[in-house]
Amino acid sequence: MCAIDCTREVRKARLVARGQPELATDDMHAWAAYLRGQAHALGLPVIDTSGLGIEQATDALLAAVTQG
Repeated sequence: MCAIDCTREVRKARLVARGQPELATDDMHAWAAYLRGQAHALGLPVIDTSGLGIEQATDALLAAVTQG
């Protein structure tokens, strides 16, 4: 198991680009922070995709799940 994360700014930009700007709320960002905290508390890896392309993010996810 692992968590996929990105910065608040990147999350907002991605949601806007996907035509879902209404989802870029404080509640959404708080939920992401909560999930990130839970992953850390459980010792799970957190993959920050903020600066990654799709292929790089996929490679990071594959590495995380095959190591566990």
